[in-house]
Amino acid sequence: MFMKNRITVKPVILPGFIIFFFLVFSADFLFGQVVYKNDLLRLTMNIPQNWKLVGTEKSIKNLKEPKLTDEQLKKIMESNRGVISQVGYFKYDIDSVSGFIPCIRTSVKPNPAKDFLEFKTMMAVFAEKYIKELSDGKYIEEVSEVQIATKKAVYYSYSIKVWQKSVPVLVRTKCYCIPLGSYFIAITCMDNEVSEDCSQLFAEAIGSVNFTE
Repeated sequence: MFMKNRITVKPVILPGFIIFFFLVFSADFLFGQVVYKNDLLRLTMNIPQNWKLVGTEKSIKNLKEPKLTDEQLKKIMESNRGVISQVGYFKYDIDSVSGFIPCIRTSVKPNPAKDFLEFKTMMAVFAEKYIKELSDGKYIEEVSEVQIATKKAVYYSYSIKVWQKSVPVLVRTKCYCIPLGSYFIAITCMDNEVSEDCSQLFAEAIGSVNFTE
């Protein structure tokens, strides 16, 4: 993620990830361990210790609302480019550190696919188009099938070059997309393998994903 007004980055680089919504999400704190919990998808994931949750008072207030109806979810998706909920965790305080900050983001979207094969094809088409549209966007690993806990998932990664105070920074992004019935969750992990390699932390977070039936 990038700090507002501190580096030169076109908003198109991260479409749909500018505002964070906390409508079906909560964070539990267990002995210093932050746990991402999504009640809609019955999913939990451990977040690296001391990473910062980005949100607003209005967003947090939404957690106390009753379970959303299908009609309410539809209205939320229409007003937020198809996104039902979105949260982000950052390695550093975004108000204290300038420039690129490693982060883990989750977004929940509707899943129109009838089965996993159709979902994988849909995500492959999306990834191909999205990466081509990015300035200097390049595949690191193309779309493949992976297993996350008890669920099949789609994984791909890519890099993009952004400029920070006239210095190029290569940002690496790993995307895990898990279809869960009528919805799917995208878990996006961003770092810089040269100065901010968070590979181990990301692997631990993804490895901690758990689903409750």
